[in-house]
Amino acid sequence: YNIKQIFDHRRNHGKTKYFIKWENYRYKKNIWEPLNHLQNCQEPLRQYY
Repeated sequence: YNIKQIFDHRRNHGKTKYFIKWENYRYKKNIWEPLNHLQNCQEPLRQYY
């Protein structure tokens, strides 16, 4: 899956999760994902921060 955009982040129990919009998926499929579940996300992270 490719990340289209990162909208938000939150910390919970010492771990950061990101609210992800997946490329080619509807907004209903947006989901909170921890960084260790994401691959090849350097560019979306750079754009977010």
